[in-house]
Amino acid sequence: MHFITLTTTLLFAATGLAAPSAPQVQGRTYDTVHIEFQGAADAKFDLDIATDGNRVSIGNQLSISHIVSYAPEGVECHFLGVEGSQTYTSGYQTVDVGPPQPQLYASCS
Repeated sequence: MHFITLTTTLLFAATGLAAPSAPQVQGRTYDTVHIEFQGAADAKFDLDIATDGNRVSIGNQLSISHIVSYAPEGVECHFLGVEGSQTYTSGYQTVDVGPPQPQLYASCS
């Protein structure tokens, strides 16, 4: 039984069918992306979000006006606000959130 599990694991790893890997840019792998959430009057907070595509709960009630992604090219992130706003970033980018609102979830890949 252990032989079958080991053989299957090696087969998946060798064929690339294992879990998806983190995004790569110029040979470098990025497991997380640094995101800055900006509100009014210089209020802000930061999060590092995994690049595995899973949705992460943000858990901060600050009303957000801008999102800054410090991601390399090729890494995209999606944010969902409490009033239904959907904000997207691609690579290093600052985007407006309209209308400003607390953010519920984020995902990056």
